Amino acid sequence: MVKVQVLYEINSKAQRVYKLFKPKEVVEATSFDLEFTFLNLGERFEGGSFDLAFRYPDKSYPQGKIQIPPMDEKKTVTVKVEDLMAVESGICALMFENQEYRTYDGTMGKTPFLFAFSGRLIGQQGFLPLPVSSKEEIYQKYSLVVAVIAFFTSLVALILATIGLLASIS
Repeated sequence: MVKVQVLYEINSKAQRVYKLFKPKEVVEATSFDLEFTFLNLGERFEGGSFDLAFRYPDKSYPQGKIQIPPMDEKKTVTVKVEDLMAVESGICALMFENQEYRTYDGTMGKTPFLFAFSGRLIGQQGFLPLPVSSKEEIYQKYSLVVAVIAFFTSLVALILATIGLLASIS
C-alpha cells in the first residue's frame, strides 16, 4: 500500500507589523510560499501531478498544479510552491486532488497521503488544514504583545519608584 506522509512549512511574505514583528502565518490577500516534504512510508510511490486548491465551506480557489516525483520506499522529496494567495480569512482546506486517487465513497481507493499538521499526524482525508489570518487579527495579536510589554515595563518602573521613595524616607 502506498502511504506518503506530508509535512509543510509556511513562508509568509506579509509585511512587518509595527516595523518589529514578522508574521509567520498566512495572511489573507498576501502572497506566501509553501514547502512540502513528502516522506514515502510504504511501497514505491509513482508520483504524479496533483491539483492544488484552497477550499472554504462555500467556495474553492484553484491554485494550480504540484508535480510530485516518484519516490522509493523510505525516501523524502521536498517540493516548493511559490506565490500562493489565500483570499479569505479562516480555516481553509488545502486540497491535493488527482483523479486516480480522489474518491468520495471510499470504494475505489484513497489518497496516498497521510497528512501531518504541527508535527502530528491528522489522518488520511485528502487535505491539510491551513489557518488564514486577516490583517486585523495580526494587528490585534501583536498589539496585545506590545500592551503586555508596556504594562510590565510600567509595573517595574512603579516598583523601582516605590523602592526609591521608601529608601529616601528612611
